[in-house]
Amino acid sequence: MEIKEFLKKYNMFDNDKIRLNIWLTHGTTYIAKLTGLDEKYGFCREFIKYDEKQTSRSGKHGSIWYNLEVLSNGLYEIRNPRSGRYGREGNIYVLIDNGNVIEFNFKDVKNYFKKKWGEKIYEK
Repeated sequence: MEIKEFLKKYNMFDNDKIRLNIWLTHGTTYIAKLTGLDEKYGFCREFIKYDEKQTSRSGKHGSIWYNLEVLSNGLYEIRNPRSGRYGREGNIYVLIDNGNVIEFNFKDVKNYFKKKWGEKIYEK
């Protein structure tokens, strides 16, 4: 599946940009490149800086936008909280490979890193 098609599937495509929801009562919103496993947080993440942000007066609700180019080849976690969704249900794990998207679940991503590094699964 191509990147734009994937983003449209999850209602995250807006005017040639990636749009994520801010819903602070349901967790933090972000896109992060996954670089390995972490004992405390589950994954080592490189957080991607958003380009634009609009929030309500309280700052609890709104949207953030990213340029499409932030999704280059690699494994990513997209945290896009939605109403009624808690925990990992709002997280989407994707592998970007030359503009194509392959979706994973949390367990698949952990297994990917375990196979990649064997016994040395945690980065320091």
